[in-house]
Amino acid sequence: MAKKFVSISLPKDLIDKIDLIIKAGTLGYDSRPEFIKEAIRKRLSELGYETVKVTYPFRIWNMNMDRVTIYDEALGRWVNILIKEGKLICELDRSEDCIHVKFVSENPQVVEMFKKMGWRIPRS
Repeated sequence: MAKKFVSISLPKDLIDKIDLIIKAGTLGYDSRPEFIKEAIRKRLSELGYETVKVTYPFRIWNMNMDRVTIYDEALGRWVNILIKEGKLICELDRSEDCIHVKFVSENPQVVEMFKKMGWRIPRS
């Protein structure tokens, strides 16, 4: 079934701000519709109308027993998530609960590796 679309008008000052974000390229947005759809979905979710799986501007590059290396599109850099004594620690900010750690902790391969080691991934 084909998706149906509706056009809407938005104030120019809002569009100008969105364009600045896209032009900066630091948050991973490629287009106005991409930004606007995500913003609307987040707000609908906050209001209880839609449950959305969060998408991150990250991708896993490498995984081994002591670290997971991801690429953060928003920052334009590699980030190591260290695995120490059953804990995930972000090398960038030394945190156990930042967005990078959350992304890695939701990865099925990481979850499976933790299960094999007898560890549990802490959930926030």
